[in-house]
Amino acid sequence: SEKYYDLYYNNLTGSPKRINIIYERIKNVFPDARKPSCKKLQSIMLRSLHPKQIMALENSICLYQELQITYRIERNVVNYPNVKAQIGQVKLIKKQFSGISGFEKNYNQTLNGTHGRFKIMLDRNKNWIKNSYKSIKLAEKGKDVRLNFTIEELRKGIK
Repeated sequence: SEKYYDLYYNNLTGSPKRINIIYERIKNVFPDARKPSCKKLQSIMLRSLHPKQIMALENSICLYQELQITYRIERNVVNYPNVKAQIGQVKLIKKQFSGISGFEKNYNQTLNGTHGRFKIMLDRNKNWIKNSYKSIKLAEKGKDVRLNFTIEELRKGIK
C-alpha cells in the first residue's frame, strides 16, 4: 500500500472570481496545479504531494477554507491464489494497513514506516491559526522490500 496526499478545492461559494484568486495563488507556487471547476462541488488541484509541498501550502490553507488536503491509499495486489497466500494479508487497523500473515507480517515495520506528529492551534471555528504549526516528530516513509525471488518463482513453487 502507498499513501498519497492530494490538494482539493471545495466550491463553497460558487464564485468564479474566488476560484481565480485561489487558483492564481496556488499556481504561483505550483505551476502544475489544475484550475478548479466552477460546476463541481470538489475539484482536485494537485496529486501526490510531498511533505515540503504540504508545508508550502500552510498559509494558503489558513487563508482559504476551500482548500483541503486529503489522503488516499493505493494498494497493489497479485491475483495468483498461491502467491497471494505467501505474500500474506493486511488488515486496516487505526486507519493504517498492517500485515497479519506472510511476507506482509514479516516486513510490516519496514513497509509501513512511521507516522509523523505535529501540533497546531485552532480558533473557535476550528480554523488553523497561522504560524501555529510545530513539528513534534517527522514522518518516515515506508520502504520497499526486495526479495531474492520473483512472483513467477513463487507461483511455480521454486522458492
